[in-house]
Parts: sequence; C-alpha cells; structure tokens
Amino acid sequence: MEDTVVNRAAVADVVETVMGPTAKAAEMRRRVREIKEVMEVSWREEGGSSRMALGEFLTAMKLR
Repeated sequence: MEDTVVNRAAVADVVETVMGPTAKAAEMRRRVREIKEVMEVSWREEGGSSRMALGEFLTAMKLR
C-alpha cells in the first residue's frame, strides 16, 4: 500500500462537506444512518455472519 499524507486543509474540506448545511451533506448523513441500522440488525442476529466473522478475526488476532 502506498503511504499517503493528508494535509489539514484536505481534512477540513471533507469534514465541512459532511457536516455542512448542503443537500449533499444531508444525503450523506441519511445514508450513513441507513447503513448503521442495517449493521445493527446484522450484529444482533445470534450466529449471524457479521458476528461470526468478527469472532473469527478476534480469534486470529488472539484478542478474544
């Protein structure tokens, strides 16, 4: 992977885009809420693939 340096101005621009009062920002926030809801449901399912994959990852990383 290539090392990338992100400058302060680039970060500020992205934060302003996401947090700003524009229609684009509102749509981005709405979409994030939708994704959050889908992820919460998949995480709650006992034996669900998301939960199993995380468990396998933690086992592999010896953090469990």
